[in-house]
Amino acid sequence: MDRRREATLDVMRGLAILLVMFFHLRIDTGIAGIDRALLPVVDAGWIGVDLFFVLSGFLVGRLVLQEIATTGTFDRQRFLVRRIVRLWPVLFVYLAAMILAGGAAGWQMAWPVLLHVQNYSRNVPSHLWSLAVEEHFYLAVAWLLPIVAIRYRAGMVALALVALIGGVMAWRMTGWHGGVAIVDLQWQTQYRADAIAIGVALAWIAVHRPVWLMRLSAYRAAWFMVAVLGFAIVAGIDDWRDRFGPGLIVSDIAAAALLVGLHGAVIPSFLATPARALAALGTLAYPLYIWHPSVADATDTLLRSWPVTMPFVATAIRYGLAIGVAWLIAVGIERPFMALRHRRPDVEQTGNQQPSRFIAIEKHY
Repeated sequence: MDRRREATLDVMRGLAILLVMFFHLRIDTGIAGIDRALLPVVDAGWIGVDLFFVLSGFLVGRLVLQEIATTGTFDRQRFLVRRIVRLWPVLFVYLAAMILAGGAAGWQMAWPVLLHVQNYSRNVPSHLWSLAVEEHFYLAVAWLLPIVAIRYRAGMVALALVALIGGVMAWRMTGWHGGVAIVDLQWQTQYRADAIAIGVALAWIAVHRPVWLMRLSAYRAAWFMVAVLGFAIVAGIDDWRDRFGPGLIVSDIAAAALLVGLHGAVIPSFLATPARALAALGTLAYPLYIWHPSVADATDTLLRSWPVTMPFVATAIRYGLAIGVAWLIAVGIERPFMALRHRRPDVEQTGNQQPSRFIAIEKHY
């Protein structure tokens, strides 16, 4: 399979990692009015994770469903090997650095991540919880989705996805109403799987009802309005418990609306420059997600000994070093391992698309 890469989805990935960085690294310009204006966006930066979940569900779900629709079978081993090559090298280097720096304490934080259960632990790097949700999704999509898709008609897959989305939302709202801890509502797979399932449902439409997706995407302005409105609502929720109860439903819907609006879109010329920047950031999203909090902590330690007094400069240094380290990790670790997936002629070439008309983008899936 050789599908032209949809550069607009890299824009969505870039927006997602930028929002996550806003949330973790914060923004301090030193100008009170600007900082107050940016605060709602910074505080709502966690919605970037929902963008990642919906996008991941769409891209990976489309790979699986398209293979089944085309061949009638699914190669689980190849799928899982590709996921391992995609995720583990960058992650394991990060964990090794954490263990070397932290000794026994670093190891105590690393072992739940090695077992992929960090979203059910507390003594872990807090930002890695979402990676566990993704890994659980990969196992589910490799074992369960092919069973349903091969044994039953396509309509049954759609019904199962709708039931899963509704069930997870209902389960989360039950937990929210019953007093489940906020961190559990935020981290644990059984409360967060709906966002990824929404992405898989959109993938089902793309594979089995492509005309539907084309017609839906034609109303781009409306979908973008839904996305902006949804994110504005989430940004206006001050109570953290409400954010991870009903707020997550709004966030998931907004993320799905943004994906539909961006799918197959042509970037207007006046937005080409910011689109290039976001898409380029999107190509660094995974190493940037894994490494940026630790790089920021190390930068803060350095800044305390440097004669940097302007908050804007300090903020720029934190973001710049985080992106720079992510680029080094991408070039030195991620991309060489990713290239291994494409050396065998029988390995699926999804992701080996032609460069976009406005930016050359690396293989990511």
